[in-house]
Amino acid sequence: MNIVPIKPTYLSPEELYHALQTMAILEIIMLSPKDAWLRLVNKHPSKKAYFIDNGAGDTLDIWFEEVGVFIKGFDHEDEWNQFGADKWDETFFQKTYQDIPKQFFKNYNDDKEKLYEMTFCMWYDAKENGWKQNANLENTDYEQRDGGKDFLLGYICTNAEEWIDWAKYYYEKNFDLKVVKKIYDGKTITIEDMIALNPERNTEEICKELLIFKNE
Repeated sequence: MNIVPIKPTYLSPEELYHALQTMAILEIIMLSPKDAWLRLVNKHPSKKAYFIDNGAGDTLDIWFEEVGVFIKGFDHEDEWNQFGADKWDETFFQKTYQDIPKQFFKNYNDDKEKLYEMTFCMWYDAKENGWKQNANLENTDYEQRDGGKDFLLGYICTNAEEWIDWAKYYYEKNFDLKVVKKIYDGKTITIEDMIALNPERNTEEICKELLIFKNE
């Protein structure tokens, strides 16, 4: 295995964090706590981390640390899903996780089995200011076998237009671009904004949930 830079350059950590935070805020506005299991994006309650779950068995974990950012993706239909393989290949995990900063793995100390739910991973090296991943250069079809990376990263909406394109099908309704863009621009959310997006949602409940972002 060899560590290779990811080209073209992916989002910066700041851009990625902002996109995930914005999506998580929108999900809180759209779905109450009792329906939280339907949210595509959820924030870790105490750490700088976000989790994407499409409800069909595919997931993304995104951890933000001092040493950089770690992304672990699991596409359950990908051929690198060892749970669906004819024969379990432990070396796949050894090679894919090789030389990645150990600090990232501490997040899984309480549930190390989660590390096996992986078909691709990549990380941002804060020292070298670039995204990296391990690539098996002996595998001539590597470019055709991305472990579901493009598919899973495609769930991350970086602007209001992208989010609305996804959300109008998921929620089966139209959205006010100005309101969604306001949230993507990082402006203060008003009660009127919440009602415009979801008039059926309890705004006091939304405000309580949004406190999770208070210190960020």
